[in-house]
Amino acid sequence: MLKKITLLSAVLFTLILGFSLRAEVAGVCKTKTGTGWLEKTAQGGLILHLEGSYYDMGWQQATLLAEQTKTAVQSLKYTIHKQVPFLPTSWVIAALDEFLYQREAPFIPTEFKEEMQGLADASKVDPKIIHVAQAITYLTSCETAAAWGPATKDGVLYFVRSNDDFVIIDPLTKTSFNDLKMVVVYKPLNGIPYMLVNLPGLVGASDGMNAEGIAIGNMSLPSKYETAAGIPMQFRIKQALAKAHNLDQAVALMTAKPLAGC
Repeated sequence: MLKKITLLSAVLFTLILGFSLRAEVAGVCKTKTGTGWLEKTAQGGLILHLEGSYYDMGWQQATLLAEQTKTAVQSLKYTIHKQVPFLPTSWVIAALDEFLYQREAPFIPTEFKEEMQGLADASKVDPKIIHVAQAITYLTSCETAAAWGPATKDGVLYFVRSNDDFVIIDPLTKTSFNDLKMVVVYKPLNGIPYMLVNLPGLVGASDGMNAEGIAIGNMSLPSKYETAAGIPMQFRIKQALAKAHNLDQAVALMTAKPLAGC
């Protein structure tokens, strides 16, 4: 089974990287520790390549996705306003930053905080908004499924993840936030290359796979026993992708205490 999981992950990783080779380069951003670039496929999909320190990779994302990040921020603010119309949006963002992100912050790996800072600095977006964009995943849930052996026609393991986003529309461009999804390929200075599907303004990982063949997806449901004071799901997954060379290491990183709810 482990061989099948590793083989499937490696094949998918190779296919997507091969697919990216046929895409058109839409932008390049050079920083001190690496060069990031953006590719656009014939179908209009985006593949973002990030390289270097995590701060520089945050800077590269914001630079290469300037318009998309602006749309994402507008969408987030508008959605918060729709949910809590009786309070100034800035108050709600400050409250979410204080009561969600700041409780998570002591447990978030330093490199991911640096990536958020690079994103905020390059985009000139209030860091609180960047923080809240990551932290509100605590309030959401998604589903995952896997089938193998007699449950599949060919006996091969199939793994799927449902990204159950609620509809977020930018009121200015009428763009759906969900339409901004892209493949992001990370090549950190001190870590394993990995890839994930993400949205502009976000640096966490809800699922992905790395060059060692480790594939991770999340399945989460709300619970009264959840707490924000721990390692958030999206950063647990990203940490495992960046550091795990095998399944034992991935499980250890995914279950490290303290855990935070999703």
